[in-house]
Amino acid sequence: MPARITCLVVGAVLIVAGQACASVPPAGTPNIEPLAGPTVAPSDSAAPTLVRWGYDGRLVRLDGPIEETALGLLSLSSAEQSAVEGVLARRTAEFDRIVLASIGPLQRLDGARVEGDSRAVGKLLGEIARKVYPLVARGSLLNELREILSAESANRLEGLVIEYRQALMRDERQAARRAGRPFNAIETLARLRGEELERAVERSIERSLGSQSAEFERLLQLARLKPETEQMIRVRAEEFFLAAELTPTKEQQERFATELFLDLEREERVAVLLAWLAIQRESGMMRKP
Repeated sequence: MPARITCLVVGAVLIVAGQACASVPPAGTPNIEPLAGPTVAPSDSAAPTLVRWGYDGRLVRLDGPIEETALGLLSLSSAEQSAVEGVLARRTAEFDRIVLASIGPLQRLDGARVEGDSRAVGKLLGEIARKVYPLVARGSLLNELREILSAESANRLEGLVIEYRQALMRDERQAARRAGRPFNAIETLARLRGEELERAVERSIERSLGSQSAEFERLLQLARLKPETEQMIRVRAEEFFLAAELTPTKEQQERFATELFLDLEREERVAVLLAWLAIQRESGMMRKP
């Protein structure tokens, strides 16, 4: 995933949404004093939980969003499940729209900051704030789900999320102590939320790029190019998609692919071509000889 795309989006969304969300409790935030340190309430060991500890004593981090993973541990009625899927689909579509619509302003914001144009920076932050506000105004996912779930399911969901977030803070505190580093709960919480947002943005961009992202990674995997060549391709692909605001036309894609292909050495062209043919066969678009 292009790092610059993610950093641009996360950076500005954190600036804009961070303060905008100040009056809206983040989903699953434990109701505890931040500087007092996290506490994990004891629970029935047989009960479903998101908290798992590895052999190294570290918390096993979740691959997906905390709330959505927790939903998978609940026994929902068919009506509740349908309503939950609708909420998630609408929020995902809103978030994807915001990320996609923010690419252009974020690039201009980055340039304005480099040039020291404070007036342009302020104007662009305002533009991004207007794009982000509809999602911020909806409030947290937990609050929205509480409106459609039974009280028992909603309380269980919130409990699972809070338990995991508390374990996450506990893990960070223990890691800092083992490393001899000072631990600041507020800074750690901000960093963890930033990392969550970064992963959400990465998933959004992957959805926007669709199958192109998976095919791109598969092509590089099969081609086995030199590390410096692969890095060059990644950088140019990132620049290309940024310039097209993640929505290049078919003609633009074909022109970019042709120019990039011709810039490769002969052996690299052969490797890329063979990898492309293999992908076509894998997808069933070409019959095996």
